[in-house]
Amino acid sequence: MSESNKAMWLKDFEQVESQRTDCFLCRPAAQLVAHVDSEQYTMAGLGPLADGYAIIATNTHSSDKEENTQLLSESFAKYSESVQAILATQFGSCVLTEHGKMPLCLPDAQSETHCFHKHLLLFPGVPDPCAEFYDYFDAEGEHFVSLFEALKFAAKLPRYLLVSSRVGEYLIFATQDLPRQFARVIVAELLDQPDLASWRTHPNGDWALQNATFLRQLLADNFRQTR
Repeated sequence: MSESNKAMWLKDFEQVESQRTDCFLCRPAAQLVAHVDSEQYTMAGLGPLADGYAIIATNTHSSDKEENTQLLSESFAKYSESVQAILATQFGSCVLTEHGKMPLCLPDAQSETHCFHKHLLLFPGVPDPCAEFYDYFDAEGEHFVSLFEALKFAAKLPRYLLVSSRVGEYLIFATQDLPRQFARVIVAELLDQPDLASWRTHPNGDWALQNATFLRQLLADNFRQTR
């Protein structure tokens, strides 16, 4: 593909993916999928704030946010901890977050139901944001050493924010009205790049595709060694 054709394709790809009003995890862009497991998968996220920026999502889900919590499995938690550890080893650290029970489809989408597809965001090599969350919530949060136990606790809450700066340390903050992409806003500010907080306005498709290629190889190599 010539450079001009590649640029045109990339522009179209960014436009289509960043303007989707449906759940992008129900039908993820194949170009961004990095690793598929039995119950979950990893993809490179649009609007990366760091090299190796990734999203982990369940393969199946319910459109009902309460029923969706019942799909939580220990496999999902252990897989997510493994990916977090792999990225932390590669980049020195890896922050994991979840804005729990927040619909993925746009709030103004012409749909009778929203999609609450369970997913986690992973930001390798970024500053530890926990102090920012302590200040924002004016609370220490609930502490867990297991992601599975943290998610089981969070499933009982109306909405929540999960944050972890390292494997084995997970915080849950109960919340109701956090803005969309809140965790991305905090990380972007810590990186002195607040304009990049929204992946829809700054998809940076070329960077995301590079991350996908990198993640495919990294995860394939590491999961191959553990099986």
